Amino acid sequence: MHSKLIAKIRPLKKERTYSIGTGYPIAPDLLITARHVVFPHWMDT
Repeated sequence: MHSKLIAKIRPLKKERTYSIGTGYPIAPDLLITARHVVFPHWMDT
């Protein structure tokens, strides 16, 4: 894994503020990340 390729992911929260997570490229125009980065606990139903 090349640390220079790690991407910052900033999902928008309900309060119109951002959270921060990371992702890693696995193909052109495609990142892999953890579920909790894309669907954080405040979005769970």
